[in-house]
Amino acid sequence: MNKRLQKINGNLGENDFTKILKQIEGRGVLLVVVLNRNCPDCEKIQLFINSLQEGLIKKLANLVCFYGYSEQPLDQADDIIKAYEIQKRKAGKSDGEDKKKKQLTDSNIFTWDLIPEGHGYAIYTGPTDCMLVRTDFDHSEFASNVIDTIRRFASSIRTLPGLAAKKKFLENKGTAIIVETTGASAASKVSALEQEIAQYKGKIKVPIYFCKGLGEEITYFQNGQAIAKVKGFKFSKLIKELPVG
Repeated sequence: MNKRLQKINGNLGENDFTKILKQIEGRGVLLVVVLNRNCPDCEKIQLFINSLQEGLIKKLANLVCFYGYSEQPLDQADDIIKAYEIQKRKAGKSDGEDKKKKQLTDSNIFTWDLIPEGHGYAIYTGPTDCMLVRTDFDHSEFASNVIDTIRRFASSIRTLPGLAAKKKFLENKGTAIIVETTGASAASKVSALEQEIAQYKGKIKVPIYFCKGLGEEITYFQNGQAIAKVKGFKFSKLIKELPVG
């Protein structure tokens, strides 16, 4: 198997990928996937993993991927998350001895403290730059999120994994320019827009995110509130209206 694609078992802590992240910093993207055997939709993710095994990983030169399988019941996800957060607040990091015991117990499956409910994935473009997608997510967007993130790796553009992530970003009073595309948006149009945005590199002082949504539009959000919006991919028109340059 390609060294950049590895199946892993056992329990890992939140920071157990720190070493590999430092090794590939500035040169690659790290994908960590927890497939759940109780989720029929994970077949869509499995198909992507199969494609990587069959040679796609060689074409995605910037990608390093670790994946494993969880057997946690999906209907217990909310309870698992709450219990994990309470445990973290009370005890901090797990005791080393307890972790060793858990690794032995879970040796045939993959559990990861960053996704305690055992379902989801994380895409790192840097040691502290992580797109984390957990529990109830659109599996059909998984492959495109990964490919889009790799394609945009060297640019200032980032990806929000769907409308749920956009909603959370705004609830957290985020400030950014968000480009919303649809599943029907032509790849050539999206690529042309990315190239146009690249011309503003260094001039725009807020993050720029692409997000698959319901329509083609670009919006500038400040502290979670929409300040200006243009329909279509008229990026230069939006910039002229904003004090972000």
